[in-house]
Amino acid sequence: MVGNIEVAPQCTWGTVKMPGDGLLISIDGPAGSGKSTLAIALGKRLGLEVLDTGAMYRAAALLVLQHGIDVTSDMTDTSDSQVASLVHGCSIEVGPRVLLDGVDVTDAIRTHQVDMLVSRVAAIPAVREDLVARQRAWIAVHDGGVVEGRDIGTVVAPDADLKVFLVASDEVRIARRAAERGMPADLSLSGVVQGLLGRDRIDSARPVGALPDAVRMRTLEQEDNVLVIDSTSATAVTVLDTVMAKIKEMRLIDAV
Repeated sequence: MVGNIEVAPQCTWGTVKMPGDGLLISIDGPAGSGKSTLAIALGKRLGLEVLDTGAMYRAAALLVLQHGIDVTSDMTDTSDSQVASLVHGCSIEVGPRVLLDGVDVTDAIRTHQVDMLVSRVAAIPAVREDLVARQRAWIAVHDGGVVEGRDIGTVVAPDADLKVFLVASDEVRIARRAAERGMPADLSLSGVVQGLLGRDRIDSARPVGALPDAVRMRTLEQEDNVLVIDSTSATAVTVLDTVMAKIKEMRLIDAV
């Protein structure tokens, strides 16, 4: 069971083909759109490794918190340089657990403090350059995989075999995030809204690796290997089935 998705112990859809250097599927979208649930389930179904790039940026934000660098106000060149230097010198390993310099920070990167800081840290060009290089290296080492984030199909891996973009209404995304944090919806919305929608504004406006807006999404949707899914009222199972149908339609796997 992954989220509320049943995953068979063996792939029942077929043997994965390896076009080019390997099958690579990107999943992008804002927080609460269902990226992680889909990525994990898709990786299980296809037997592919999964990379949550957001966890890398969260680990970088946690590093900033640990070192007490103030980036809550407008960033300066000095603070940008300090953060970039810290990130460049750290080790980040993302898998079932997230390790920062060898220390398990899986739970620590999912706090409200990190929520409020991650987009500011991720907006620093030198930080993005560093982590994008690491993400591309991961793809090369794993010969493809399922990679989720906010700029995978547009920046990190624009040559992905299939590029999935998830969207959902603000209300549904906020409710999902509140549930993830174990917060009653009627008591949590102010903090959740501030963090989630604030991140959307920052991530959509940054000059590098921006979260695609509605106009950009319509342009992307015209590409044959792009699939845009509105998960507002769709179950996780429906979203997974929609992606699997697209994969079969594109002949990225051989049916058995």
